[in-house]
Amino acid sequence: MYEFGTALKLWRESRRLSQDELADAVGAGKSYIGKVERGQLSSTIKLSTKERFWTFFECGSLEEFRLGPPTGAVARSQPVLVNPPMEVSVPVYRQKSLSPDWSSCGDPIMELHVHAPGRDLVAVLVDTAAMYPKIPRGSIVMVDRKIVAPEEGKIALFWVNGKAMIRRFSYAVAAGMASLQALDPEIAPVEVPVGMLLCMGVIYRVIADPNG
Repeated sequence: MYEFGTALKLWRESRRLSQDELADAVGAGKSYIGKVERGQLSSTIKLSTKERFWTFFECGSLEEFRLGPPTGAVARSQPVLVNPPMEVSVPVYRQKSLSPDWSSCGDPIMELHVHAPGRDLVAVLVDTAAMYPKIPRGSIVMVDRKIVAPEEGKIALFWVNGKAMIRRFSYAVAAGMASLQALDPEIAPVEVPVGMLLCMGVIYRVIADPNG
């Protein structure tokens, strides 16, 4: 059984993914994958973070993940058989109809079919222009509900003062405060105590944009 970082490298190479590609797929920072694979973070990786990796590679447990990919799948000079991506049905809700625990959002306005193994996705029709020009009003975004601890600079769906907001997360200057920033320069950042901030999920992908 391999150390976690070694197993991650073997699984990544078996799927012919670069470190950057894997980081984008699981919502991690660009340099994070390299540090994990080198064992620099072995004592600080949360179990929930490890689960994101083993689920992405379609393993049923941490133990299965640490066994590594099937023998022979790692050799880069040989063809690698990859399981076909799993198609999932994703409901689409209006931003204004959301609830903080996703329990009373009403009926979805439509459903989408996407390939996204290992994710818990919900789609949201954006009702505000706060993230213009990157995510204008009328866009549809995919929200990964498994990731509720956004990293610095990540765009996520937050519940603030009774409203669902799509904002970029960063730490504010004051200790213990988070700053939720809009890309629209006319909208001031919202500062919220970190302990009171509710993240409903990180934006996985913008899949529809009325401006093309």
